[in-house]
Amino acid sequence: MNILHYSLGLPPFRTGGMTKFCVDLMEAQLHRGGTVSLLWPGRIVGRKTRIKKRATQNNINCYEIVNPCPVPYDEGITEFGPFLNDGDIEVYIHYLSLVKPDIIHIHTFIGLHASLVYAAKQLNIRTIYSTHDFFPICARLTMFRGSKPCKTVETCNECPACNAGALSMTKMKILQSPLYERYKDAVILKKLRAKHRDQALSGTPVKLVHVTTEPSDYLALRSHYSKILHNISYIHFNSTLTQSTYEQYFGKLPGEVIPITHSEISDNRKRHKYREGEVNLLYMGQVSASKGFYLLKDALDKLNCYSIRFRLHIFVNSHVDLPYAINHGRYSYEQLSTIMEKADAVIVPSLLSETFGYTALEAMSYAVPVILSSTIGAKDIVPKGGCILFESGNLNSLINSLDSLSAEKLSSMNKVLLDNFHVPLMRDEEEQIRLRCYL
Repeated sequence: MNILHYSLGLPPFRTGGMTKFCVDLMEAQLHRGGTVSLLWPGRIVGRKTRIKKRATQNNINCYEIVNPCPVPYDEGITEFGPFLNDGDIEVYIHYLSLVKPDIIHIHTFIGLHASLVYAAKQLNIRTIYSTHDFFPICARLTMFRGSKPCKTVETCNECPACNAGALSMTKMKILQSPLYERYKDAVILKKLRAKHRDQALSGTPVKLVHVTTEPSDYLALRSHYSKILHNISYIHFNSTLTQSTYEQYFGKLPGEVIPITHSEISDNRKRHKYREGEVNLLYMGQVSASKGFYLLKDALDKLNCYSIRFRLHIFVNSHVDLPYAINHGRYSYEQLSTIMEKADAVIVPSLLSETFGYTALEAMSYAVPVILSSTIGAKDIVPKGGCILFESGNLNSLINSLDSLSAEKLSSMNKVLLDNFHVPLMRDEEEQIRLRCYL
């Protein structure tokens, strides 16, 4: 089978869960004997769209779209013309006629010309879309505003203010340039990105000078993406939460739910011993309001007010100063075994909707109990009794969930994960997608 993937690119330039899944799926498909290509949005120079062959990497045929739609990251959109540009369909028809894919697997709409989908339909090539993000619904990807979930997603009433800090076209061109790709990991650029990310995640509203857009602009953009969605052959929803969210805004879509995994996941489950006393609680997300960190802090402040009952281990670069918290820094997959060995439970308290959530999967692959917000897509794969689910954003619900933890309950959850949790491997994922989406 000849499979063409569309995503944002390859590591180390592109990172994150979507990139990880795409690369791991491509490698699994190559292992099965398929022909695999990757197409991504590249530099913006001039106006004419063309597709440039890049060096083959690890047997993956690589292609760059020169002059694609811009890549706004999660900063928002204020200039709509470049995003509403369908692209030159003749360029894509010519490209697809040369590559001759049996399947086109799209992993994001970011940077995507609609003409890729329309050309595929004209050539009778099956297209698949995996829902790794909410970009077709929300220009900021998260449906989160300030420090709370956005309540005006339907009408886009708050979009002009929320997107006011969007990158300019000039900045997006720089971030899509070969020069930036080359020097992305320079120390000064890393520091600037970290500072910007800390400010973005703080939950502090953007200081506005002048709002230049209207809600109707964002509704028109959503309508543009709706048209693309309804021309895609089949949707791979990575969770029931994602499916219900997409169908809330775009109506019924052809597709089904297939939970995701990645190549570092293996069956490392074992029985853990629990003792009454301090509970070692692991937090592996960003220190931000959207990821639920401050909600978790408020809950632990109350529960630890007289004595430390919960010890919070933070595995992300952080300078949080709390008497019950230990900052370990960012973790790598190679450290997971050591980390999970000392964990009593892993908590994922996000306020925003997570299309899936690899952290929960990683914990359960070690049979470590998880405490999940109700807006985590990975809750689909947890066997009954294997986790505690609390109402997203509800402080009392989180406090009660944590307060219910005991050595006996943790031991019971661990046993459920040992007896009833099927650890999803990447080779099985590849087979499920091939049989259920591609054929």
